[in-house]
Amino acid sequence: MRRYSQRQGLVTLSEINITPLLDLAFVLLIIFMITASTPEKGLDLNLPGAGGPTREIEEETIVTVEINAEGQFFINDERIVPDAVEAKLLNIKGESPQMTVYLRADRKADWGTGMTIMDLCSRYGIPLAPAVQPGNDSP
Repeated sequence: MRRYSQRQGLVTLSEINITPLLDLAFVLLIIFMITASTPEKGLDLNLPGAGGPTREIEEETIVTVEINAEGQFFINDERIVPDAVEAKLLNIKGESPQMTVYLRADRKADWGTGMTIMDLCSRYGIPLAPAVQPGNDSP
């Protein structure tokens, strides 16, 4: 019988098996290729550009319409009932034809109330001021 020495039992592998790592890399590569190459199908549209004339908005012509969380309307910090908003906007437009509406609404306000104001402005040709970045309250 042959005796084995302690040295042969303590020999460690000096090579790392990278086959599982390569398998994982190839699977991830295939998944990425499949998901990245799916073309989006949609209508072939020729959309118009926004190259129309722009006008300067003067601070005196801005009318601020605000809607709080309860759905109450305020025009230039004056509370107004919802039924009188249209008449008030038309009255202001009669006094200042170059008016621009700056619409501000609380996050908890109903979307329909804001859409009502936008519809009124669209119907009577009143331009809306462009949106401002969060944290900047002035148009």
